Amino acid sequence: MANSAIINVDGITLPNTIPQVQYDPVISATGAGAIGVWDAKNPKSWPSQAAPASGANSWLNLVRGGASATIPTTWTWQAQGGFVRPGVAATSIDLGAPDLSTGSPGVVVSAWVKIPSVPTALTPIAGRAQSTSAAVDNQFLLSIGADGKPRLDIMMLDADGATIRYATLSGPNVITTGVHQIGFSVTFSAGTGSYALYLDGAQIAASTFPGAKLNPSTYSIALGDRRVGNGGGSTTAGYVYYRALPENLTASGRTGAQVVAADWAAFNGKFS
Repeated sequence: MANSAIINVDGITLPNTIPQVQYDPVISATGAGAIGVWDAKNPKSWPSQAAPASGANSWLNLVRGGASATIPTTWTWQAQGGFVRPGVAATSIDLGAPDLSTGSPGVVVSAWVKIPSVPTALTPIAGRAQSTSAAVDNQFLLSIGADGKPRLDIMMLDADGATIRYATLSGPNVITTGVHQIGFSVTFSAGTGSYALYLDGAQIAASTFPGAKLNPSTYSIALGDRRVGNGGGSTTAGYVYYRALPENLTASGRTGAQVVAADWAAFNGKFS
């Protein structure tokens, strides 16, 4: 039998690489590049209990073999689905994802969140950053800026392994209240990082800046704050978090725009 097939029955040929059935429609058929997908309304995230819960129960990663997330005990679950962030210091959902700089890949990160009111101070949505300055352990921060517009702060490391580059990007319009998908992507080529900001399935801003990879960080990815254990960030009190997705674009072969658009098409209207 040829290497290109595993069986041929009545003229039907099956290839020798059958895609796995994935637990989420946005994960590629082979799972290539998938780092994590956490979805508060997907029952496969809760196989050992009747309903989602905060605290000891982990928010299971829908990527096979991926790390589970930890929900703080102070967060609550709303009846229609989604985790509600309280106005309490030092609390965020810990996604426990690996360092996105390892191997210098292109990456995309998206998060689904309900915004109860347009903020008037910088409001973190997801991040892996000590602050918004170019310092050690800063990697990225997705937020709503003090001007009410979606914002990305991103930190890149030069090929010399020492020079940290800091850049920021803002959307053109003030965000509205309600459920939104907010994300960013970055890819690297010849010492330049190309980065983009997304809102509700579409790119809203993009730019380039010197950089060979994302700045390494020892933190997990946090939902609801700039980093896990920040000790502040109560500006997101009452925000509801539904879904998060980081992907290694170099491994998946997809673009950030493709992943964000697929995520939006699959889940627009699913959260409330």
